[in-house]
Amino acid sequence: MHSNCVKNQVRSNGNVYSVTFSCVQKCQRLHKKVKSADQHNIIDIRGIAVHQQQAKDNPDFNNIPCEIHSGQNCCLFCETCNEVVCPLCIVKSHNKHDMIELADGFRMTVMALKTFNSELNVKLTDCVKGISKLSSLVSSEDVKYEREKKNILSRDKVLKDEVEMHTKKLLKELDLRRGHLEKSVNDADNQSQKINKDLEFRRESLTNALASVNTFDVFYAYKQETAARKQTIEPVNSRFKTLPQYEPGKLQIQETLHGKFITSGDEYSLEQYETKVIKQYRTGTSTC
Repeated sequence: MHSNCVKNQVRSNGNVYSVTFSCVQKCQRLHKKVKSADQHNIIDIRGIAVHQQQAKDNPDFNNIPCEIHSGQNCCLFCETCNEVVCPLCIVKSHNKHDMIELADGFRMTVMALKTFNSELNVKLTDCVKGISKLSSLVSSEDVKYEREKKNILSRDKVLKDEVEMHTKKLLKELDLRRGHLEKSVNDADNQSQKINKDLEFRRESLTNALASVNTFDVFYAYKQETAARKQTIEPVNSRFKTLPQYEPGKLQIQETLHGKFITSGDEYSLEQYETKVIKQYRTGTSTC
């Protein structure tokens, strides 16, 4: 390739297209010196589109290189294996296979590619639908998450308020019982102190009488003690209702009071799309 023509050429389907007249002349002089000059078709740039359509309508099967044997061009299409083969391929691996012309194999292959393309289009459409549905699912579940979270926290506040109210009720009752107990104990203590003081006074009177040398004191003390013993003394209350012991509830507050999750029958499932070919092409190819 001429150094001055590198940026002025377009290559397509093995053909070199010239963009300037001067480049055409230079390439023609250069290509005459190489063996592949007869393989190049030089056309005007304005005819590229027409030439490409002609090349598509009349495909060239003369220069299909063999992928296995370097330097060999494929000459037939193995219908058994669905692939193009060169003479060496036929001799070594395909000598007993069904062969058809390259043009026939090309048409079959094009039809197969169209079938593949239709199937891929359907699958791609289904995939896009699935992605859209997933996005909708995420959005709806996000809304549901926030709603359920709000409900749980609302229930939590209600339970806390109810527990707080019951706690206050228990504390109030405990304080009331403590007050009753303290009053009973204080009354019993006051009465005991009064009885104790009276007993000490009587004992002191008896002690003084016994120590006195005056006989009158003895007879008087006896008279006083006898009269005191006849008096009814209110007994001291010796039974008290002690404070109750708090016993925590044994209910499972998590489920019984707070609540629990229930599984609704609403399961979100993406449709399993079955691939439907928009248009089928009968290729006649078989699997090797």
